[in-house]
Amino acid sequence: MRNAAGLFQALARHPDQRARRIRPSRVQRVGTGGLVLPISLNGHPARYFWDTGANFSITTESEARRLGMTVENPNAKVNNATGGAVGFRLAVARALQVGGCLIEHVPFMIFSDDQQPFDELPQQERGGIGLPVQFALRSLRWDSNGAFEFAAANIPPGPANLYFDGLMPCTRLGFGEAELNVQLDTGAGTTDLWPPFAKRFAAQLANARRETRRVGGVGQNIEVESLIAPSLLVRLGGKAIMLKPAEVHLAKTDGASLRDYGRAGMDLLAQSSRVTIDFRQMRLVLE
Repeated sequence: MRNAAGLFQALARHPDQRARRIRPSRVQRVGTGGLVLPISLNGHPARYFWDTGANFSITTESEARRLGMTVENPNAKVNNATGGAVGFRLAVARALQVGGCLIEHVPFMIFSDDQQPFDELPQQERGGIGLPVQFALRSLRWDSNGAFEFAAANIPPGPANLYFDGLMPCTRLGFGEAELNVQLDTGAGTTDLWPPFAKRFAAQLANARRETRRVGGVGQNIEVESLIAPSLLVRLGGKAIMLKPAEVHLAKTDGASLRDYGRAGMDLLAQSSRVTIDFRQMRLVLE
């Protein structure tokens, strides 16, 4: 509670985030890996990744200076994907523009440039756009040709299959007859399955090889003993997908890794010709 109070007290000194202009827009993704998009922050160009696993947008000290943002210290820490706690600072961007959409007073957590993964990224790409901005844009849709849409007006209605575990968006991963709770994380390049999966499906993993794998979070890496299966056939967002290889951790990484079954990353989503995340209907669709 004290940790959260420091963050909220700092945010309370700024206007609430506001969606000034939201309209259907299309931009082209940068590169062929994650969801890196061209944006404008305070009138300056940037190319940031879009991360459904981020509760706040994030960037670095040098980027905050380049973008003309005032940085303050809320005396708070944030948990990362490895279960560690990392200190951060705070800044608020006056304006974020992507396509024809404009969002004002966007909060950013500010990290050191020498922390992972930022130390491996070029300048102007050391940042990520988190859930508050994505909610304001209503929906995200991208295809295998690199086109990315916001606030799409032609999403057909359908059953909800997104929900929240705490602050993390989650969905269902089908495996055999089971429907399993997994986090939906577009900031993760690969899919990880967690100890509950290893325990429940021990028979299906009997021939998997055992390895030590590195798991990365902001500012920290850890080594985790894992099982590596050549492939597993799963279902996500209405589509059957081959997870190849399938990495199953045998030890805890963060708190969710003991209750959820894994984290669905971009390696699964990238196997579809088109992906839609609709926050109005709370729906994930893979085509």
